[in-house]
Amino acid sequence: MQILLVDDEELACEALKEFLEDDHEIYIEHDGESALNFLKKQKVDVVITDHNMPKMTGIELIQKGKSLFPDCYFLMLTAHSSLEHAISALRAGADDYLMKPVNFEELEMRVARVRQLISWKNKSIALEQKNESINSMIGNSEHMQLIKGFVNKVANVQTPILINGESGTGKEVLAKSIHNCGNRKTEAFIAINCATLSEQLLESELFGHEKGAFTGAESTKIGKFELAGEGTLFLDEIGELAPQLQARLLRVIQEKEYYRLGGNRLLKTNARIVAATHKNLPEMVKEGKFREDLYFRLNVLNITLPSLRQRKDDIPVLVDYFLTHLKKELGSNSELAPEVNDYLNNKNYVGNIRELKNEIERLLVLNLDKTIIHIQDINSLDFSQKQLLDETTPLQTNELAPTNSVDLEKGLTLLTEEFERKIIESAYMQNDCNQSKTAKELKITRGALQYKLAKYHIENKKAS
Repeated sequence: MQILLVDDEELACEALKEFLEDDHEIYIEHDGESALNFLKKQKVDVVITDHNMPKMTGIELIQKGKSLFPDCYFLMLTAHSSLEHAISALRAGADDYLMKPVNFEELEMRVARVRQLISWKNKSIALEQKNESINSMIGNSEHMQLIKGFVNKVANVQTPILINGESGTGKEVLAKSIHNCGNRKTEAFIAINCATLSEQLLESELFGHEKGAFTGAESTKIGKFELAGEGTLFLDEIGELAPQLQARLLRVIQEKEYYRLGGNRLLKTNARIVAATHKNLPEMVKEGKFREDLYFRLNVLNITLPSLRQRKDDIPVLVDYFLTHLKKELGSNSELAPEVNDYLNNKNYVGNIRELKNEIERLLVLNLDKTIIHIQDINSLDFSQKQLLDETTPLQTNELAPTNSVDLEKGLTLLTEEFERKIIESAYMQNDCNQSKTAKELKITRGALQYKLAKYHIENKKAS
């Protein structure tokens, strides 16, 4: 532990320091004001302070110190045989007191008690964080109970994990939960999507590069492995990794070492690898598109996330969760009529949780002026979308032909997305491609707008 001794008697401080310094990191100040200034710069676990000191008494130090540093433990030393100062110290916020001259065995017991209290507190905080992380995986279905059990079992091991599942099932949420529930939770969680970058850019992102390693490399770049440190590196869409990068990744996992692009200094890594894919990797291995040795190395611990169609019992819980958070984010006071809730709870979400969230966001954004959103509001939106599509970019008849429920769902999804694209593009152009103004007008976050602009390939036409 880190302990600050505060006493105007230098010999008393040196005696306490000599007794405590074998097991603790000791700091010394000789008056209350200096002690407070020190605490503002350096965090300590315990302050052991005398009562009678110049400039500021020990009781005054405890009063001010506790208000500024409530997590710090304060122990008062007093030379008076009376309990008066001890009681005053406790009332001021002291956690304990000792009479002078100090009995070192008793002091050792008091410090050990503080160490135990800190340990209990840290364990309690860790458990609270773990429960919070587990609870971030919304749902109470049998599928979700099994997934939460899996997280508890694997959170603290170094072994790589492979997460399978359709797009939109929450693979990154699961990866973060594994990270936050384990002993790496205080370290970095670094995520990268292997499908969004070219091979060279992805290699540079993962491993970093030295200045001059290739054209355009004007300075040294730190890679994701280096940034992850002792934490977790989440590789989303691992099935998109090019063969050359598959070979490099395998070596890093096996040897825990690598070089930056253009570098000759061997770098070490202890980051945990969590990979995810919606593809059938065993089939890709058979077709020669994915290395068998890498697949087996990643697949030591694996879990498949169910689609939302397989966990329909969780849909009402997810609807409530997204409604609460999106209303706060969008500044919406709208409530859903019972039939709209029924519509959301019984909809067939081909795009899984992501589609459910987008559906709720669309309802709220396009009905911000409504106190209650009724089912006819949804129907009127669908009609407006079809009108817009008929006038602008009509879909092929066979794309919308409702020959079965899946085709009908696909058609409605296409209509919804096209209408959303038109609204966003129109607002973006009217605001001269200013993202902040557009986001404010649409009443969504700037990050959400950037995601939509990329999703619908809406370009800044001012720059062209």
